[in-house]
Amino acid sequence: MPSGATSMTNPAKVELLESPGRAGVYLNPIRSGTLTLPEAIAQQGYDVEQQLNEIEATNNVLDAKGIILDCDPRRVNDKGAVQPSPENAVTN
Repeated sequence: MPSGATSMTNPAKVELLESPGRAGVYLNPIRSGTLTLPEAIAQQGYDVEQQLNEIEATNNVLDAKGIILDCDPRRVNDKGAVQPSPENAVTN
């Protein structure tokens, strides 16, 4: 847990029966640009600013410790292949 972070309790999340495929409901529209990340966060019922702050804090801890997760879109794509660094990214 990041320094200065506190533990919090959230109500149990109610999962839908088709939850394994549920990520695509948000992921594909975000990738195609028809849904923004803040919109997807808000649709899940989360506070956008709080969620983004938590993602930032987690990313900072992972980066400081040199930990790369295979689910980090800053590092790998949806197939697990390494993402190009920003200076090597293809632009149109």
